[in-house]
Amino acid sequence: RIPGLKTLRMYQEPVCLIAAQDHPLAAKETIRYEDLQGVRFVYPHDSCCFVVELFARLKARGVQLGRAAFPGSVYLVAEQMKNKNAVTLMPYAAAQRFCRENGAVVLRADETPITAWEMLLCKEDGEPGALAAEMIRASSEYAAQQTAADSAFEA
Repeated sequence: RIPGLKTLRMYQEPVCLIAAQDHPLAAKETIRYEDLQGVRFVYPHDSCCFVVELFARLKARGVQLGRAAFPGSVYLVAEQMKNKNAVTLMPYAAAQRFCRENGAVVLRADETPITAWEMLLCKEDGEPGALAAEMIRASSEYAAQQTAADSAFEA
């Protein structure tokens, strides 16, 4: 929190768990966090808000991942996902392309979705300008359209 400023959410979208097509979890219709016990995890960096959220949820359930790697690059994430049999996370808008390009699948989790979002800052006593208001409207509409078409993300 920064004194004198407020945050405005531009959009929110679900985050997907992803694995290679031949990963054992890919064969399951749905998974629970407990299914991640001992599973390798890879993501570019460990400070991402949805990685932190996933780790907190797993800890609350007593689930311990296998080795976690943070190689700093999406390309290395894709390589380790395939070669090390690891799972990763990806915002919904990027997940379909990532899966297509890397021989991966979205794991359908029977859990409350983790969400990604973008925020704008504005003065606490003011409203966003016309451009910021339009960015918020268009971003929210786009994210809603993208996820509404996928039955895995019904509200």
